Amino acid sequence: MAFAATLVYQQGDTLRFMAGDSLVATSVMSAETVLEPVARSVVTKAKTSAEHDRYFVYQETYFLHNDSIITSLTLYSSDQKKLWQRACDNDRRISYELTDLHNNILVLVTMDRDNANPRLEFIQNQKERTVIKENQWQRITEYTISPNDRFIVLHVKNPYQGKIWDYVYFIDLKTNKTWSYLFPICVSCKRSRLEMKVDDEGVTEVIYKNEHRLFSRNGTLTDVLIKTE
Repeated sequence: MAFAATLVYQQGDTLRFMAGDSLVATSVMSAETVLEPVARSVVTKAKTSAEHDRYFVYQETYFLHNDSIITSLTLYSSDQKKLWQRACDNDRRISYELTDLHNNILVLVTMDRDNANPRLEFIQNQKERTVIKENQWQRITEYTISPNDRFIVLHVKNPYQGKIWDYVYFIDLKTNKTWSYLFPICVSCKRSRLEMKVDDEGVTEVIYKNEHRLFSRNGTLTDVLIKTE
């Protein structure tokens, strides 16, 4: 008799572990204040993979007495076996918002306490690869990865001539070739965002409102399209 593999699903703050139609276990994420032995607030969150075969648990602990923060992230398989763990104290913190699971890669983003000076790493089969180094960009706003895991394109920010500017930054993860594009409009000033897409050939589409900019793999702007709904 074949047994159904356990898969993990997220519904709000609850993780549900399912084997076929059977509920195996649940785990509820929480936010709480603990007074002993020292006063601290603890926030626990989770994210699951699109394939429902892995998940991570993020925990942020804030100590009131010395204004310090410890963040940790633990990666699990869907049958609740721990695969990998990382913790950061006070000077650096793990970004829950930017950290994600893509195919079999854990994309880990850490930053300083001002949410600046990001570092982006790929964790795959417990091996760690630095993709974005500290002091390379001031901020990472968002990113997308090609389906075949070869290309990553990011919306990043850096100072330029006394102001903070938006950039599109592209990396070929196989050859380590990169290009960047200084976006001509202050995206955050307009309270908008860049939507980015990159295919398995490295062709990148950057969408700002109804403007679609197309870039070749080497960063050449090949077309600007205006699309209306």
